[in-house]
Amino acid sequence: MKRLLCVLLILLLVCLLAFFLLWRFDKLSGITDFTDSLFAGWEEFWQRLRSEEPAEDVPSFVNPTEFPVYHPEQPVNAALKETICDALLAMESEVNLKDYGISKAELEAVIADIIYSEPALFYVDSSYSYTSNAGQRILKLMPTYTHTPTEVAAMRTEYEAALAEIVANAPQTGSDFDKILYLHDYFVRNYSYDKTLAIHDVYTFFTQKTGVCQAYMLALIAAAEALGLESLPVTSDAMKHAWNLVKIDGAWYHVDITWDDTNTLPTRISYDYFLQSDAGLIAIDAGKNTAHRHYDWHATEAATDTRYDAALFRTANTGIVRYGARYYVALTAEGAGNNVRGTVYSGSDPLSLTKFKDITGGAFLAGTEGYYPDCYCDLYLVDSVLYYHSGNSVGYVDLSFEVPQFRTLSLSGLGVGESVYGFLGKQEGSLTLVIATSPVAEAYRTMTVQIP
Repeated sequence: MKRLLCVLLILLLVCLLAFFLLWRFDKLSGITDFTDSLFAGWEEFWQRLRSEEPAEDVPSFVNPTEFPVYHPEQPVNAALKETICDALLAMESEVNLKDYGISKAELEAVIADIIYSEPALFYVDSSYSYTSNAGQRILKLMPTYTHTPTEVAAMRTEYEAALAEIVANAPQTGSDFDKILYLHDYFVRNYSYDKTLAIHDVYTFFTQKTGVCQAYMLALIAAAEALGLESLPVTSDAMKHAWNLVKIDGAWYHVDITWDDTNTLPTRISYDYFLQSDAGLIAIDAGKNTAHRHYDWHATEAATDTRYDAALFRTANTGIVRYGARYYVALTAEGAGNNVRGTVYSGSDPLSLTKFKDITGGAFLAGTEGYYPDCYCDLYLVDSVLYYHSGNSVGYVDLSFEVPQFRTLSLSGLGVGESVYGFLGKQEGSLTLVIATSPVAEAYRTMTVQIP
């Protein structure tokens, strides 16, 4: 046995020596080509084995909840998002993502980012399918669309028309404050919260004028962009809620038009959640129960500027009006006599307002049981004439006059327990008033009053 091993060892050494001599004198070109090919084939096989790609893709289906988890502060691959968005705009049935080598979690993150930040993709459903390899790397995305390409083409036209109508009367060249104030008040006055919790997309929000917080948030992103403003989504998993950050004059602020639009009367506007800092948002909710507080939110930017947190307009119950270079807002009067129902403040800076006119007349009734001490006076501008009201009277002043002259219009026809709670509009020489038994009434009626 030992002799056999010695023979084999000698033969091996001889072969190695012969191989070396032939190679040294360049006599092995054919053999080396073969061995190179053999080693290359082995390397290719090993690489394919390491890629862990099976012969067939592994299909999966994702059907997220109505409130998909989205943390905007967690960055997504910008190139990946662009690839998917381009495919969704073209309504492609498959998106090849093999080159990105992403995981299921990364795909979920970028889909959530698109759902919450791209209002124009209103026809993209939050459910989708995908294929992955054995290593759980995503190969293809198969989106789900809520409508056919033909239907979406028509819907896009309606969407763009609705968006153009929303911004048509906005101050195109005004300040950032004026633009976001206009959008805030427009959505609060003209839209309502969807109590069925069914409407999340912007198209349906625009066409039916109702939706949940996600729809409000996306609508503000779209409208703000149309006016040259930046707006970003804010989400809270704990609250199951979404709202906006907006950038004005170089600083970021919270704007939650969903929570500012919680009143039943169309003239009611709240500024509780308009241009709040992070600290202001927490402070204004202090003392409220958990269901009525903002907390545990996720955002890409911090709202550190507190200049608007203590703004006088914060306590208004109706909208801010601007004429020329001055703002006007009606607020609850402090320390006034029994006949004063509120005060109109004015100023060229929304952060520096002074008293312009006390509102006198009938109280804002709470049915037949009493009255509300807060001011529910609405302001309405017709050309240069500013209209205001108490609970049972309508006054006006021409703001173009250097010395203001305040006048009162005759008003009759109020029922028992009814008060004036705002202006709905003007037509054919008259103003349409909102008449209700309280500022939180479930129903209201209208009344017209002739104006000069």
